[in-house]
This record gives sequence, C-alpha cells and structure tokens, in this order.
Amino acid sequence: MLLIISLVLAVAFVFLCGKALKKHPILFYSGAGIITIVLALIPFDGVPNFVNNYILALFRRGSLATAIFIIVMYTGALKNGSALMKKLIVIRGELSIMASIMILCHNIFFGKIYFVRLLTSASTMPVTQFLAAIASLLMLVIMIPLAIMSFPKVRKKMKPKLWKRLQRFAYVFYALIYIHIFLLTYSSAQARRGDYALSLILYTIVFGVYLVMRVRKYLLKKNSNIKLALNAGSGICTVGIVGAVCLFVFLGNGNTAAPARIPVKTFAYSSESSVATADNSNAESQLHVETSEVSQISETTSVKSKEKSQSTASESSKTSLTSSASSKVESKSTENETSKSNSQSSQITAKNNNISNNNTTQSSKPSASNNNNSSSSSKNNTSSKPSTSKPNQSITSKPSNSGNTVSKTEIPVQETSKVPVVQNKYKNGKFSGSAYGYDGNIYVTITIKDDKITNIEASSDESDLWYFESCVQNVTSQIIASQSTSVDATSGATYSSEGIMAAVGQALNSAKN
Repeated sequence: MLLIISLVLAVAFVFLCGKALKKHPILFYSGAGIITIVLALIPFDGVPNFVNNYILALFRRGSLATAIFIIVMYTGALKNGSALMKKLIVIRGELSIMASIMILCHNIFFGKIYFVRLLTSASTMPVTQFLAAIASLLMLVIMIPLAIMSFPKVRKKMKPKLWKRLQRFAYVFYALIYIHIFLLTYSSAQARRGDYALSLILYTIVFGVYLVMRVRKYLLKKNSNIKLALNAGSGICTVGIVGAVCLFVFLGNGNTAAPARIPVKTFAYSSESSVATADNSNAESQLHVETSEVSQISETTSVKSKEKSQSTASESSKTSLTSSASSKVESKSTENETSKSNSQSSQITAKNNNISNNNTTQSSKPSASNNNNSSSSSKNNTSSKPSTSKPNQSITSKPSNSGNTVSKTEIPVQETSKVPVVQNKYKNGKFSGSAYGYDGNIYVTITIKDDKITNIEASSDESDLWYFESCVQNVTSQIIASQSTSVDATSGATYSSEGIMAAVGQALNSAKN
C-alpha cells in the first residue's frame, strides 16, 4: 500500500513541480533535508496510527524516496526520443539528488538500531536482518558518490567517459534496493502478515519489468532486427519473474498464519488458580486473601478476649467471695474498730488477688464459724451496714474494671510480639526494566508483593510490533505462573520473547533488598 501511495505522490510531484525543481533545485534540496532531519531524529510519540502508518512511514521507511528512484531508473529504460523520456531526462539528476537526501531519513531512523547492532552485536541479529543491514551500507557507499556527481558543477569538472562509467554503478544500487526490500519482507509475506505479500509482489513487478525493459533496450541497440523476438521474450520473462515470486510467497510457507493483532495487556498472578489472569481478577483474589486473613485475626482476637474475660470474671468472683467473708468478720467488732477492720479486710483482699486457691479457702473458714455472731451484731449496729458495703463495692469493682482494661490493651501487644520478622528477597512495589528485542527496546514494569510477581506491563519501541504483540501474552503469563524469567520463547518471535525475559530480569535485579 505504501508503494502505491508513494508512486502516486512521486508521479504527481514530477508533473506538477518538475519545472520548479529544475529552476530552484536548492529550495527542494533544503526542504528535503529539513524533513529528513526532523523525521529521523524526533520520535513523534503518541501520534494517531494513520499519521504514523501512512504519512511518517512514507519518509521513515524510505517508500517515497524509493518511488522517486523508480522514476529515475525507468527514465533510462524508456525509448530514446519519446515524449515521456524528454520530459524526465531534464530533471533526472535533480530527482536523484532529492531522493538521495530523502532516503537518509530511512537510514538514520533505522540505522540508530540496525547499524549500531551490526557494529556491536552482529551475532545476535537474524540472518535476514544482518544481510539487509549489509545491503543498506553498500547502497550508501554507492549512492553518496553518485549523488555528488549528479550536481551540474561537479559533472562539468569530470571527464564524460569517466562520469558515464561511474554512473553504471546505479544498476548495482537498484539491484540492492530490491534485495534489501526482499530480505525485510519475504518472511512476513510468507506468514500472511498485513499487506507484506502484496508489497513484495508489487516491488517484484516494478523491478522485474524494469529489468526486462532495460535488457530489451540494450539488445535492441546492439541489433534492431530482433525487435519482435525481444518483445515476446520480454513478456515471457516478466510473467516468469512475477509468477516465481508469487509462488515463493504463497507456497513457500503457506501453513504459517499470522496471529491477530492484540493490544498490549497487563497480566496478574492469581494464587488460587496459579495462572496469569487480567488485572481485575487479580484485584479480586488479593481482596479475598486479605479479607480471609483479617477474619482469621479477628476470630483469634475474639477467642483470646473471651478467655481473658472468663479469667477476669473468675478472679472477680473470688474477690467478691473473699470480700463477703471479710465483711462478716468485720461486722462482729464495735463501731470504734470498724475502720481497722476495713483496713485489714482491704489487705486480705489485695493478697487474695495474687495468692492461690488454698489461701482463699483458709480465709473463708473463720467467716463460716462466726456466721451467727455476725448476723446478731449487724442487727444491733445498723451504722455498720453502709460502712462495710462501700469497701466491698470498691474492692469488688476495681479488680473487675482493671480486668476489662487489660483484655483490651494486652491483645495487640501479644499479637505484635508473636509475628516473626521475615526478610524478603525483593522489595514490594513496582519496578521497571528494559532490554533489546527484535529491532528496538522493550520496556516492562513489574509489580512485586511478598516476593511474587503479580503484574507485568510491557511495551515496545520495535518498528514492527507484530513480533512483540504475538509473544507478549504468552511470555508474560509464563513468567507470572512460574515466577521465573527462564520460560519458553514464542515460535517466530524469539528475539522479542527474549527481550521481555531480559527486561523482567533487569526489573527484578533493581527490586532486590
């Protein structure tokens, strides 16, 4: 699709701006240079997909520059003296210079990845990617000198024969363009990905027809009597080339179907199912776990509170019995001795709170022997009733109140003291990491809770997101389920799979205590 759009724009430019290009070439060269620098160096993140795929890609993928080169190479294959050739031949040099400037946008934008990788870690590159990068470098070596020689001032200073001989390297340059495109698209075309198959067929038709036309023109120049045979042979060759490529594309790997494009998702770990699930199910499972833990703590606290309440009640009942027995002993004495008896009774009660049941039994025996005497004394001394009742109430109520207070304040202290201190290997929270994938960086953000990876969010800077999107769900789910970065790579997306694993490993290293 990009090739068709580019060819339409290139043809429209030639017919609408051809004369202006011939009169003011520097303006067009400057405009092409500004566009090249801006689009090659500024990422333009967040732009709509349409803008990225059908406007920026015209320059970044070199489609528009390639379309201009196609016009330049077809100009030499046209019949000498034809009206179309006369129109194009006068601006052929300016078109080639402008296309050379524009193609640098493609080389700079992708060279930051491919060329750097070629020079630093060539062994990690796929074979097709490695060969495509080599072809791109060879094209630059040929293109730059030819573009410089296309300036009129430079051409005038060179000998015509030498200039013409050097310009023949343009045929090698055209061949390398097709080889470069073929290496980058044929595997995707075989996998039925998007419009790669259509693009490869169109490029094959364009370059195949040019090859036939150029050979035909050369042979006719040598011998004009074989025109009819050349016409028939040209048609056969064209059909044969296109047919061979079509068979290669559609029969070479027909069983390899491309998965549907999927959005980048966030996956979470569920302890109940031990599989990767979506964020919402993870939140529900975590809430369930936390609720069950809280209910268990509440039940434990309630049981302990009941035990302490029962213990406090038993102590209070013991104190009440002791106080009652003491009051009976006190009622036997006279009003002058009442205060002393109360003091003794308080001391006996305080001791009974800390001693065993045997002492309680011994202190209760005198009250039983003097039961009759205390009742007769209480009748004669009516003033002793309020005197004895107040100490009994205060003595009974104080231990009971203090018992309730202890049951409230001691529980959290005991619970806290019983919780063991566990040193986790990783910190809790979110941590980020990145690694190189197929042809760009892959970024992940993992969430860790109690030494477990619960979430993985992943994104990619790769130019072709198909590889990343075809493996991200499988790889992240395996990592979360196994809690390991050593998982199986997705077939057909090995480099992107390994990039995800390496990025998660880097994030784990940053999370270590």
